Amino acid sequence: MAFDKVQVGSVQVSRLAIGGNPFSGFSHQGEKRDTEMRRYYTVARIKETLRRAEAAGINTFFGRADNHVIRTLQEYWDEGGTIQWFAQTASKCEDYIRNIKTAAANGGIRAATSTAARATTTGTATRPATSARPSTPTSS
Repeated sequence: MAFDKVQVGSVQVSRLAIGGNPFSGFSHQGEKRDTEMRRYYTVARIKETLRRAEAAGINTFFGRADNHVIRTLQEYWDEGGTIQWFAQTASKCEDYIRNIKTAAANGGIRAATSTAARATTTGTATRPATSARPSTPTSS
């Protein structure tokens, strides 16, 4: 199956994308539900969810640039996954510029701050080169 795609800068994005709030335990329904999500979404379950999303034609993941997501995506790409990652800064990181640079260095193709006051696209990066990881176009 394939979804139609739209152009975002130099990147082709499937019209349906997958978001990472459940993976990081952000339910917007309270601490109890957040905890349930964190317990349910193990690294193995997250990678299986991403595999299923790609099999359904989804090529884009929107998720936080926190250590949990970065580690999980690196494992996923090392295992042959090709989903592209639009990174959102992690609100717990006080230095959001550093967080954007960390996301870019670890495969994020676009990074946006997580607060409305700073909600702008801030950069594009190329994933670290390995044979298993997809290449990502860069733009200025």
